[in-house]
Parts: sequence; C-alpha cells; structure tokens
Amino acid sequence: MDKGAAVFRDACVLLFTSIRFLDFLRKDQWLASELLAVIYADPGSVINAPAAWFSAAVTGIFTALVDTAVAAAASNSTRKYFATAEIDFDPTLYGLAQCAPDLTPAQCRDCLGNLVAVVTTQFLSRRAPRTSAFVVWCSLRYSVAPVFEGRAILQLAAPPEPPPEATLAPPASESGAGTKRSTAGIYAGIACSVVLVWILSVFFFIRFRRRIKATESDHPLKKIGRAHCTIFDMPTLQEATEHFSKKNKIGEGGFGNVYKGILSDGQEVAVKILLLGGTEHGLHQLLNEVMILAELQHKNLVRLQGFCSHQNDTLLVYEYIKNGSLDNFLFVFTHI
Repeated sequence: MDKGAAVFRDACVLLFTSIRFLDFLRKDQWLASELLAVIYADPGSVINAPAAWFSAAVTGIFTALVDTAVAAAASNSTRKYFATAEIDFDPTLYGLAQCAPDLTPAQCRDCLGNLVAVVTTQFLSRRAPRTSAFVVWCSLRYSVAPVFEGRAILQLAAPPEPPPEATLAPPASESGAGTKRSTAGIYAGIACSVVLVWILSVFFFIRFRRRIKATESDHPLKKIGRAHCTIFDMPTLQEATEHFSKKNKIGEGGFGNVYKGILSDGQEVAVKILLLGGTEHGLHQLLNEVMILAELQHKNLVRLQGFCSHQNDTLLVYEYIKNGSLDNFLFVFTHI
C-alpha cells in the first residue's frame, strides 16, 4: 500500500511518500491538470469592490507573477522560480508565485497556470481578502496583507474601473401587471440558470475526481509498489555486484543479463538487468514480471526479492540458487 502525506504552509511544502515522486516529472508522466490542488480562501470579510474589477485585478497580478517566476529561473544558476507583486488596487493587493526547482520552465508554467485557472474560475466570485492555492510542485496566492518581506519585485497599476451598470426604465405605457410578469420571468430565468450551472458543476467535478483516481491507480510505479517486494536503489545493487563486473556475470537471456551479488547483510542475490531501453513497453514488462513473481510463493520457484527503476534501467532482484532452480526454465539463462 502506498503511503505519504503533504503539509502546506505559507513559506514551504513538506512531502513524504513511499513512491519515487520525482519520476512524475518525466516528460511522459507529467500532467499538470491531474495535480490535486489545495485551495484556501479566507472566509472572513468580502472585498468591497465591483466583482468584474476585482476579477480583472487578480487575473492581472497572477498573469504577471507566472511570467516573471518562469523568466526568473533563466536568469540565475540555481533555477529559482519565484516572483512577488503589488498592485495599486483598493485595497492594495499582494501576490506571490513559486515553483519547485526540480521543474523545467515549461512544467513551472503549466503548474502555475493550472492553479490560476482553478482560482479565477471557482473562487474569485467570493472576493475573499486572501486566497492561497497549493500543489506539491508550485504555489500561488494573493492577499490584502503582504505575503512576503521587503519590496515587491513587480509594481503594477490597477486595471480601469468598469463603468456602473445602466438601469433601463420601463416604457411609460407599460402597465403594472406587465412589469410584474417581466420581473417574474427574470427571476425564473435566473433560477433556471443557477440550477443548470450547479448540475453541470457537480457532473464535471465527479468526472474530474474519477479521472484522478483512475490515473493514480493505473500508474505503473504505484502498481509495482503494491507488489509487496523491496525497492532497491542503484548504488546498493552496484555495490553488491561490484559494479556488475564480468566475474559476477552468471548468465544472459530472457531479455536481460544476470549477475550474482552479495547485499550488505550477506544475503546472496541474482540481479537481472532488463534490456528494454526504458520504454513504456519496458516499464510494463517490468510491472508484469514483478506483479506475478511477487505474488508467487512456492518451494520450487525462485523468489523475487525486489526491483530497481533507475533512469532508463530496470532491474529485478531474485534469491540466488547455487545449484540452479526452475528459473532455468522460466527465464532461459545461458550460463557462461
């Protein structure tokens, strides 16, 4: 069973997990829209400003923050994605955006852009004085109080205030009964629109949640994590096999070479390097072999001890049988 937790604070994110979460940054695994965002909107007072004006101000500060944070990484050797901003609104708004340094500039923009979309479409109507959005890889926030120390990197002007909405007077010839019918029709239309929006929101929310759960459960690394076997790191296996020296090579075949190794606790193992080039087919080949062998427990079957996935290499670790076993038939080793 996968285990993990994440804690979000204003200045940092703390994460631990039983899976190799950095593998999700690979180009073929990265999907910002699948990241589950944590949003906090201050439930206190409402900003007393026209909704459209407030929305334009927050959208403007977010757009500037994302562009500046991504550009900042290109101008420093430490790849720090970070930006702060202050906008001359009533009241003054402060903003902050940042990404983890492990991300590429494109991934940082995707991550922050996803948070911008969630906040602007779902939370700006509340006109909360403070809203923060977090995922593991990036964070975004605005507030009527400073959320950083010192002077903001960006000094922004407020967008033009929209003109007041004009109210149309009813025609002089319109009767009182006609006015009542018109008002009733407007209220009915508004009510129908609200109900329709609510139904559509529930529908898309359920679909979104199901998609996230399906993606998480189908991820090959997570399936392997449920196979009840040990996850080895590459340095451990290199030390055990003397860096896969020729003298420790005991066979080849079955899509890979096999080396004898001795772990730090003295246990003898056989390490199989799958020659599949790190492709998606290779990862699924590893998954199938791990899932099957980890569940098999029989005295005549060689037992799978664990596996290792390192960059484009995939390795399986078996118990070492000195005098041979059924793995000769299962994996067709050609002994040297």
